Amino acid sequence: MINALMNEVVLLTEYHPQTHCKNITGDYLVADIGRGYASIFSRKSMKFTTLQCRYN
Repeated sequence: MINALMNEVVLLTEYHPQTHCKNITGDYLVADIGRGYASIFSRKSMKFTTLQCRYN
């Protein structure tokens, strides 16, 4: 139970529903990881992925 709580705290503090990346749409939480990349978390699949951001 503590592990689940800590995972939720990290998601709420590091990941956000809004992003400047034009190629990331949908119900995702996104964290900027630098050099034009973003870490994306899907609450539906409960999986993390990494994508390169497109800004235009």
